[in-house]
Amino acid sequence: MSEAAERLAVLDLREEVPEAAQRLLAASGAAAFPAEAVASVRAILEAVRAGGDAALVELTARYDRVALTPETLRVDPAQVRAAASRAPAELRRALEAMIKQVRSFHRPQAPTSYRQAGPDGVELGFTWSPVRAAALYVPGGTAAYPTTVVMNAVPAQIAGVERIVVLTPPGTLQSNPAVAAALDLLGLEEIYQIGGAQAVAAAAYGTASVPRVDVIVGPGNLYVALAKREVYGLVGIDAVAGPSEVAILADGSAPARYIAADLIAQAEHDAHARCFLLTPSAALAAAVQAELTRLVAAAPRRAIIEAALREQSAILLTRDLAQAVMISNALAPEHLQVMVSAEAGLRPEALIGGAIFWGPDTPTALGDYWAGPNHVLPTGGAARFSGPLSVATFLRSSSYVRYTAAAIQAAAPQAALIADHEALHGHAAALRVRTERGDEAI
Repeated sequence: MSEAAERLAVLDLREEVPEAAQRLLAASGAAAFPAEAVASVRAILEAVRAGGDAALVELTARYDRVALTPETLRVDPAQVRAAASRAPAELRRALEAMIKQVRSFHRPQAPTSYRQAGPDGVELGFTWSPVRAAALYVPGGTAAYPTTVVMNAVPAQIAGVERIVVLTPPGTLQSNPAVAAALDLLGLEEIYQIGGAQAVAAAAYGTASVPRVDVIVGPGNLYVALAKREVYGLVGIDAVAGPSEVAILADGSAPARYIAADLIAQAEHDAHARCFLLTPSAALAAAVQAELTRLVAAAPRRAIIEAALREQSAILLTRDLAQAVMISNALAPEHLQVMVSAEAGLRPEALIGGAIFWGPDTPTALGDYWAGPNHVLPTGGAARFSGPLSVATFLRSSSYVRYTAAAIQAAAPQAALIADHEALHGHAAALRVRTERGDEAI
């Protein structure tokens, strides 16, 4: 077996789907979380719910080894500006341009409220309004990305959220001027130096120093993801994110060098990243393997890339493009890259993916940094029923109903009849009482 094959298995699906492929494809669904982690997160959430600021201070000392007080939980905006000033000027300019791109793409997403007029003065409507407050979680350490700050904050700002809170572990801004620069450029000043499950708890329950919010978004580690899942319903969340994913759907016309580079770009996220090439071309599969051997050997994050390609990823060799599409849609990947000839007749509407990147000159990395569509995407097959983070994530909707006395006279008998058949007699009575002639309440 070649060195490349050891890194990225080739699973031949042309005759039947082998057991190894079945296991790999089944893993695309949401995995069960470790019971110990679930118990730990629930204990942290309860500690913050009951103990407020004191619990936040104690948990920060325990997990981050930083001594805070209730007064120092919130970061002085001057500290953010000082950290941001250490970012290179060319990086600030690039981030400014990215923010402009992301704003331009997201602005048309804002939905429109509407009203309808009915007979006898009836008014019906559907209204969209921003949530009052949203929290953006910004991870610390190597996972602190300024681009994710932009992708989460811009849709909230376009939605018109009045209060945007940033939660990040102590030291993030000092150690990552790029993140501080993104916060500064976006004008975000309500920043709390708390991380982990305890930060999610503070935003969901509220404390004396951290007022509660309505929506919590942003990436994080296992404990952050679990905490968001636990508080969902009390607050809204973007998603419970799993490992990052890419599926590349390609035929023999695709450039092997591009595909290998794109697989590596996804694999370098972490050792759990999932990377797939689906192709009916055995020649392309072999060429991609050869390119991987060459490129991985020189990659700065080689150990992480090799682990992801070896453990979580594969080249899936299919009978034809139709089978490749069927398997890709079953995966419903976070990122889907399509590199097929125009003669294949494939259309985006036939594909399932959180974000679809069309053509050899449209890598996933372009979406991460520049194109404009959001890079906060559903993982673990959730693209089957959900989509990217958007302006709507930060909006609440309400229906509006107004009937007149004349209108209720016409509608009540039919509505009450339906209520009778559901055996909800109080509902029927509430309708019929409005059709009775008698003394009116004062």
